[in-house]
Amino acid sequence: MAILIRILLLLLPMVGLIMWLRWRARRKAGEEISDGEYLRLQITLGGIAVMLLVAGLSLKFIGDSGAAGQVYVPAKIVDGQLIEGHFIDPEKKSETDPAPKKSGGENDDTSKNEGSD
Repeated sequence: MAILIRILLLLLPMVGLIMWLRWRARRKAGEEISDGEYLRLQITLGGIAVMLLVAGLSLKFIGDSGAAGQVYVPAKIVDGQLIEGHFIDPEKKSETDPAPKKSGGENDDTSKNEGSD
């Protein structure tokens, strides 16, 4: 559901922009625009604005952003299996995700000090 809402939030402004640009081009070309067409444009653009508002608010409350105080654990690959990103309580993070070990790369302090003696 959240993906559909995000798609709406992406496409609705584009639809509104295309409608407005077409209306503006017709007006610049000197073509007569009736009051009915102008009213239809206003109603459509107003409807798009309301749909954007509803979609944005629903994404805020339905979205998968986790509860307050939770910590996001990013996706990772373990033994060839993808473990999706998820939210956990801060206490569980220290139990399940230990601090990464140093690999002896260029960020390792011991490799910097060896050549300086």
